[in-house]
Amino acid sequence: MEKQEHERCSAFEQLQNNEQNHSKMFVASLKSRFLNVLKSLQNHFTPLKVVLLYHAVQAENTDNTFNNIAISLANFKDQIKHLKKHINIVSFEQLLQAKKDAVVLTFDDGYANNLLRVLPVVEAENVPITIFISSFFMDGKREFWWDELAFYVTQVSVQKNHSETEKREMYNSHSSKIMPLDQLEKASYIEELFLRENMQLPFREEFRPLSLQELKILCNHPLVTIGAHAHKHNRMALFGKEEQHQDVFDNIKWLEEISGSSPKLFAYPHGGKTAFNSISKSVVKELNFSHAFAAYSGRISANSDKFALPRIHVGNVKGEELIAKINKF
Repeated sequence: MEKQEHERCSAFEQLQNNEQNHSKMFVASLKSRFLNVLKSLQNHFTPLKVVLLYHAVQAENTDNTFNNIAISLANFKDQIKHLKKHINIVSFEQLLQAKKDAVVLTFDDGYANNLLRVLPVVEAENVPITIFISSFFMDGKREFWWDELAFYVTQVSVQKNHSETEKREMYNSHSSKIMPLDQLEKASYIEELFLRENMQLPFREEFRPLSLQELKILCNHPLVTIGAHAHKHNRMALFGKEEQHQDVFDNIKWLEEISGSSPKLFAYPHGGKTAFNSISKSVVKELNFSHAFAAYSGRISANSDKFALPRIHVGNVKGEELIAKINKF
């Protein structure tokens, strides 16, 4: 009898525990739904403010970086046409004060096609853009290292009949080894890869960085804002505070010499959530930037971190698809 009574008590306690757990889960579910509804209502009644992230705009999409960072000129023109139809294209300064839906166009790194392909379009449409410059590469006779690596991987994969998965694995393997290196070491690593395969380093018009003269044209253009993107384009989180500070400081001084003014906006190189850290943010603050941008998606709100603002990666898509992507936020 005592055993049966004990079993009944245990079963009753288990039933009570199950009910309590179900009750907690139900309350948590209700809370989550309520917060989602509240967020949805806030988004509905507040202006949609987003920043778009571009890199290269090419005559045709010849992007081989495995990162989908280049778009065709035709798609860029179509995107601008649809953006103008549905949302105001403004500068970042205007975005902060906007009472209606607004979008900012930003371009990272400093590709020459930002002048040769992008500028004629924004002039024709009279829309502002912001370009974040990594100064180490400007006016050089080398492509950005990630484009050189992608070219190498593509050529070797053709020779060795690699699958797309094998190509991606090769690119990622080399990239992970290159990331922690200083810029000169990065260049040497790439050179060694090309020598090993008896290949020539590429220097393609659609992939080259801006020349100094081209950059000066952009610096003096009324529709263009120049921002900082660190001198060597290092993944900042891989380096200590002193190295991060020096890299951003060198970028500022170089841009001041070229443009005559100090940049107020900064974009973290690579920009993902692991590409920068609290040290990076403190460096940006100490060097008197007003805002800094990441490279993960989201909308800008009053609660946004001024030194980790989200940007929506555009991709090589038509204008309608871009509008649909923006409206998800």
